[in-house]
Amino acid sequence: MRTLITISALSVVLALSTGCKKPEDKLVDHLEEMTDIMEDNEDEPADGAEELREYMRDNLPDIMAQVGQFIVDVDKEDPEDRAERVKDAKKELEEALESFGKASKSFEKKAKKDKDFKKYVKGIGKEYEDLMDEFGSVGGLMKYL
Repeated sequence: MRTLITISALSVVLALSTGCKKPEDKLVDHLEEMTDIMEDNEDEPADGAEELREYMRDNLPDIMAQVGQFIVDVDKEDPEDRAERVKDAKKELEEALESFGKASKSFEKKAKKDKDFKKYVKGIGKEYEDLMDEFGSVGGLMKYL
């Protein structure tokens, strides 16, 4: 019983601590996760592409929401606090983007030589092309978003 209470308490603390993160911190977490996926799958780019696609399916709505929330949060702050927060967020995001960029270049280098990767990505492109055709004129608009 004591173990169950301890586990429950830790779960609540963990849930509360992750719920209090700033949007920019959550964006950094997403970038780091995608970086890890590319690094972990560098030798199997097709698997990495599939894992990245699944990650984006599961997380793109949150990523977009965090971008929007960051903009709204910053807009509400007074100019002095805003400048400091933007400066800090920029530093954190630039570091995460630098790591993401390095992993992406390395992943892409291996992927260019991988037949399974090319086949997988070509299939995704065809799926999205078909989806945009199904949307008709709205699909044309979505191509620009």
